[in-house]
Amino acid sequence: MTNYSCPYSFTVSINSAILFLIKELYGRVNLGEGALDTAVYEANNLQIIDPNILPEDVCKNVIQSFSRREIVDVNTEYGLPNCSYGNTPNPLSDRKALDNIIFNTIGLTQDERNEVYCAVCELVQQRLAKAGSLR
Repeated sequence: MTNYSCPYSFTVSINSAILFLIKELYGRVNLGEGALDTAVYEANNLQIIDPNILPEDVCKNVIQSFSRREIVDVNTEYGLPNCSYGNTPNPLSDRKALDNIIFNTIGLTQDERNEVYCAVCELVQQRLAKAGSLR
């Protein structure tokens, strides 16, 4: 396990939409009810943006704001009430600020950012729909 000198930057890295996309693609869904699981050994292998290259002061401000609010569902978080491709995401302001740190670091265009949000929502919707169909 790597030690990071930037705890806020690490928190941004592991709470980004990019990591949620990776977890949706590779997480295990065999728990029932549509639950998504990532075992510790799998989490240790997840690829994240190196927190040491992220601006710690910006990350600190974003995380402090982000941590003050209630957790909401993915559709609300990403501003996609219908969760279908073609809709333009309108993420919550603190979610957008957090993801923009990562998106800017890896150089995503606005269209690519929108696709990440749409893909995460679509994968969550599919996972939950599949679980509901098995009842």
